[in-house]
Amino acid sequence: MIRVLHVINTLAPGGAETLVANLCAKLPGEGVEPTVAYLFGDATLAERLTENGVHVEALSSGERPSAFALCRILQIIRTRKIQLVHAHLVYAGIAAKIAAGLSGIPVVTTRHSAFEPKANTFFYRFDNWLTRRYAARLIAVGEQVRAAILNERWMEPERVVLHRNAIDVSEFTPKRHQPSPDGAYILGTVGRMEAPKAQEVFLEAVARVRREYPNVEAVIAGDGRRRRHLEEARSRLGLDTVVTFLGPVSRKDIPRVLNTFDVFVLSSNWEGLPIALIEAAASGLPVVATDVGGVHEIVQNGKNGWLVEPGNVEQLAGRIGALLSDVEMRERFGREARAFVEAEFDITRLARETAALYREVLNSPA
Repeated sequence: MIRVLHVINTLAPGGAETLVANLCAKLPGEGVEPTVAYLFGDATLAERLTENGVHVEALSSGERPSAFALCRILQIIRTRKIQLVHAHLVYAGIAAKIAAGLSGIPVVTTRHSAFEPKANTFFYRFDNWLTRRYAARLIAVGEQVRAAILNERWMEPERVVLHRNAIDVSEFTPKRHQPSPDGAYILGTVGRMEAPKAQEVFLEAVARVRREYPNVEAVIAGDGRRRRHLEEARSRLGLDTVVTFLGPVSRKDIPRVLNTFDVFVLSSNWEGLPIALIEAAASGLPVVATDVGGVHEIVQNGKNGWLVEPGNVEQLAGRIGALLSDVEMRERFGREARAFVEAEFDITRLARETAALYREVLNSPA
């Protein structure tokens, strides 16, 4: 078994964190023994990892990174006889790459987004420098992410590899779509309440759709720093009794929540290759999503969903309304979405690719 340490910022239920949890659950079947260390804060996904036999280590005891996190990583590498480090996200990535360099073992890193609003900050530039200096491979989670890396020209193309985000498709049951004689439908989205998700645009679209479908309701699953802002937007739009904020939803409950939706909506201003969108497609949901980042790698416009311009409320509402008015379209888009995810985004494929990459790196000259 190859002993690999994954290091990530938190184990909150976000896209990168969910990917790590899904991947590490499958890696033992490919001859890899993963350990996961998280830098600070929320450890919601730790239970999912431990249930799958994955060892989890906290590098800090509170909500902020510990000054001793680097020492803890070095200790984990030594005591668990780690052979390779896999780094995720900026802050954890910095500590992980330094620790791997000091330990004399190889490191690979995953880039989870095509766009980074903090790209000019010291920590982001330092992480990029460490990646160039120490990373044997830089994994891009989607075509758009890989293109962004190559466009930045700070990493040799031969060191950049494409491993698309993936999920365990078997956990999701396709929804059967039925006409609603009274126009009672549920529009839903899943994601942390953070600026890139632009959920206020979703709320405005819900308000517009209700002019034609007054019985439509909506759900936002997730929590975050912008909850108060979104609560104010909900009240301003007169949607307090219409839009439900579910707050954090456990990974085991995500399939059930998705099956309550009739249409999945993604209103983000930027994305990498969003896990939530792959999960919605696996649930047989028709999707209306903004055409940002790698979204178009999942949503085939007019075949399994609709793509719209980011921030365009009128276009978003129009495409949602078109789906609500056509049950055959919803059913067809849902079938196509499920089939596409089964073929392209199943976690078994990603685990196989990742294990092969680890072996390639370990068998390469230093």
